[in-house]
Amino acid sequence: MGKDHKWRYSAYQITWLFFSSNQVYFYQYTLYMDCDEKKEITNEYFYRDITSFNTSSDTIEVRTYDKKKKDYTLKNVGSTRFCLAVPGDKMYCAMEQNEANERAVQAMKSKLREKKSA
Repeated sequence: MGKDHKWRYSAYQITWLFFSSNQVYFYQYTLYMDCDEKKEITNEYFYRDITSFNTSSDTIEVRTYDKKKKDYTLKNVGSTRFCLAVPGDKMYCAMEQNEANERAVQAMKSKLREKKSA
């Protein structure tokens, strides 16, 4: 946890969603700063196959080093994720909960409803 009370992780991930007239393209790149690893995911989904766009907030248990105790402890950390769901699969990415992101998710849901009813 930083001085600004935000949790940090040694992996950096960026996710892009691109919307065309018939499909949603999903691109995700993860770079691990503590080792020589990276992960890249590309997927494309037809609107008719997408079940939902949604967000979830939950608590996850994180192992962290306690400087005072000089030992590792478990802490509960709040987490917000975005999910693109299709039958049999879900694609997740971390999401900062704020007004702009909420508007973007609502716009995605609206676009999906529009495409499903067409």
